Amino acid sequence: MGVLRFLGIASEKGASDILAITQMMTDQNTSFQDLDLRETYQISDQERKVLFQRLRRAIRTGLANLANMYLDDMGDEIITEYANSLYEYKNVRTEMLFLQGKRSSGGKVSVQHFLNGLVQLI
Repeated sequence: MGVLRFLGIASEKGASDILAITQMMTDQNTSFQDLDLRETYQISDQERKVLFQRLRRAIRTGLANLANMYLDDMGDEIITEYANSLYEYKNVRTEMLFLQGKRSSGGKVSVQHFLNGLVQLI
């Protein structure tokens, strides 16, 4: 998917999970919070936690990459669109400040917000 390549996370371990979940969301015409991943994947609570950890890591990497791109070119409309749709701009801004050494922590990621936003973009 082009968005994942743009964010630099197409080869991350969680990328295939992101693609599979967004495909399910599209096929079922539903939001992330309405998916029952335990039932769909037939996984235990522990396996679900591992899945979410993979997703968060990939999404976090995308946030850092997007913030770095934004620092290089603040006027790029695509970067701004992805910042708002996938991460909420405030989190990208916080990550930018973290990367510049102006904050002690970076932006937060929401798996739900990212995946819902990603489905809206495709």
